[in-house]
Amino acid sequence: MDGNRRRPGDPYEVGFGKPPKHTRFKKGQSGNPNGRPRKKPDLYLELTEVLHENVTVTVDGQPEKVTVQQALLLRLRDQALKGEIWAEKLLQKVVEAIPDSVSEYDDIERDVGFFRSTALFQLMYDESVREKSGAASTSVETPNGE
Repeated sequence: MDGNRRRPGDPYEVGFGKPPKHTRFKKGQSGNPNGRPRKKPDLYLELTEVLHENVTVTVDGQPEKVTVQQALLLRLRDQALKGEIWAEKLLQKVVEAIPDSVSEYDDIERDVGFFRSTALFQLMYDESVREKSGAASTSVETPNGE
């Protein structure tokens, strides 16, 4: 008789490719019950989603629906036209960051995304400073009515 063959009634042999019965997966149970962990959202993705949300802005007394990005650029333009030096410099940087052709856009897309986030944070900081000082601001209404 062959020494490697099991006979009926022999105990279960444990070895390579033969795990102990008590450590095997149970029938009908997944080997990974929790599944793959969810991907944590990154700042660029969240910022892009926020910048593409629609808001209502009052322009010359008329409400207009624009994206957050457009509203920020409109406010930046208005501040620059009022003579705010910081707004003029920031607007100049925005204009310089815009590519002359589509092929250039592919090369600097990541840099523009970083610049957008930097500009947004700068605008939010400047706006919070202005609100604390009591300066007037443009009214913006979010879709939630906030």
